[in-house]
Amino acid sequence: MRTGLKLDSDTQKSFWEHLRYKSIPQIASAEQYTQRKEILVELEQEVEQGRYSPGALYATLSFPKASGVARFVPVFTPRDYAVFFGCVKAIDEQLSGFRQPNTFGGWTLSGTYKGEEEQQVQELTEELNYDEEDYIYGSISSFNKYAWLKYWNQYWKVTHAITGQLGDYSCIAFDVANFYDSVELPRLERYLRRTCTEHPIVIEILMFFLAYWNREINKYAPSSKGVPQDIVGDCSRILANFYLYEYDKDMTKYCHANSLHYLRWSDDMMVIGKAGENLENCVFAASDRLYEIGLNINTGKVKQYTKAEFESYWRFDLLVKLSCVESVEDGLRELRKIHNCEGFGRSHTALKLALNKIKEFNLSRYWQNWISDVLLASSTSILTLTNTQMSKIVSFSSDPLSALTMIGDVICSRLHTVPHLQYIRFLRKLAKVNKSLPLKWGLPYIERINWNRNPAIATELSGWII
Repeated sequence: MRTGLKLDSDTQKSFWEHLRYKSIPQIASAEQYTQRKEILVELEQEVEQGRYSPGALYATLSFPKASGVARFVPVFTPRDYAVFFGCVKAIDEQLSGFRQPNTFGGWTLSGTYKGEEEQQVQELTEELNYDEEDYIYGSISSFNKYAWLKYWNQYWKVTHAITGQLGDYSCIAFDVANFYDSVELPRLERYLRRTCTEHPIVIEILMFFLAYWNREINKYAPSSKGVPQDIVGDCSRILANFYLYEYDKDMTKYCHANSLHYLRWSDDMMVIGKAGENLENCVFAASDRLYEIGLNINTGKVKQYTKAEFESYWRFDLLVKLSCVESVEDGLRELRKIHNCEGFGRSHTALKLALNKIKEFNLSRYWQNWISDVLLASSTSILTLTNTQMSKIVSFSSDPLSALTMIGDVICSRLHTVPHLQYIRFLRKLAKVNKSLPLKWGLPYIERINWNRNPAIATELSGWII
C-alpha cells in the first residue's frame, strides 16, 4: 500500500480472527469476517483517497473498579480497528527497540521483544528456575494475551530477583494519574516522526485517528490529548509505552547515579534502594521529569515499603511455590492461612494463580473445593473473573449449581457490562457441554441484563437465546 499502512489481508488475518472469535465482546460479525478482504480493499482505497474518517464507536463498556466506580472502555468497529492496527503494525517493530532495562509494556503486536530485553530477562531469571509459560491474569481482550501474561509474569520475577540481591532494602511505588488520557498528542507525534522517519503518511493517518476517534464525546473538535484505553488495547499500549521512553531514560540514569533500581510496568513504577534511603527525593525527580511531558504522579497511589512490608505485599516465595508442581501444595497450605491477611496486597493475584495451577496440576478435590469457595466468597473476585475462571470455579465446586447461581446473582446485581459479557460467554461455553443447564439456570439472570441498550451484549446473545 502506498501509504505504508498494513491493511493487506495476510497481515490482518490473525487480528480479524481475534475480533471475530476471541475478543470479548465479539466485535466482528460473521458477515464482516467473511467479507474482511473486501472491507480491507475498500478501506485501503478510502485511506489513499483521503476519504477515511473514524466512525461511531461500536459500543462503550464499563469495568468495575473500587467502591462502585466504573472505568469506561471504548470498542471500535472492525473497520476502525483495522486502520488503528494497520498504522501501529507498520511502526511497532521500530518502537519496540526504544526501551530501558527493567521497563515492561513495549512488546510488539507479534509479541516479540528486541534481543536486548530477552537476554536481560533470561539472565535475571534463569537461576531461579521459573517456567515462562506460567501466567496470572491478563487484560480484558488483548490481541496478544500470551505476551501480556508472559511479560507480566517476568516483571514480578525480575522484581524478585533484584530485591533478592539487595539484602535489606526499601521501596517506593507510584503511578501516573490518568496516564492514557493525559498523553499529549502533538508531543507523541513529534516523537513518532523523529523515530519513524520512513513512515510519515502512516503517522499522519494515525494522528488523525487519535484526534477524531471519540466524536461521540468531542463532536467535531479534534482531541489534543489521550490515547484510547480500548477493549483490545494492544495498539494504545505500544504508543503509551513509547511515550515514556525519554522519561525512562532520565529515570534510569538518575537511579543508576544514586545506586537505586528503577522498574516500570505500564505506568506502575517502583524505585528500590538500600534500607534507610530517602526515596522521596526520587519521587520528586520523577515528578519533575513527568511534568516535562505533561504527566503527573497520582498522589493517592504513592506508597513506601520496608523490606518486610514489600515482601508481605508481594509474597514472592509463595508465588514461586504455587508455580511448581513439587511445591504447589505447600504453597496452597500457606495461602490458606494468609490470603485474608492485612498487607498481602497480591492476595488476589495468588488466588488466581492457585486456581490455574490446581487445574493444571490436577490436584485433589479438596483443593478444588477450597479455591472455589474462597473466590465465591468475595463479590470483588466474582466481578473480575474471566469466563474461563468461572468455568473452573463451577467445575471445582462441591455444589456446581449453587456456584453458578452465586456468580449470576453477584454479576447481575451490578450495572457493569464487562462482567455481564464474561458471564454470557461462560454460559455459551457451558451450552456446548449441557444445552439445557445454561438456559434453565442462566436465563433468569440474562433477563435481568438490559442488553437492548448495549449492542455488544446483544451481539453476544444473538443466535443463541434471543
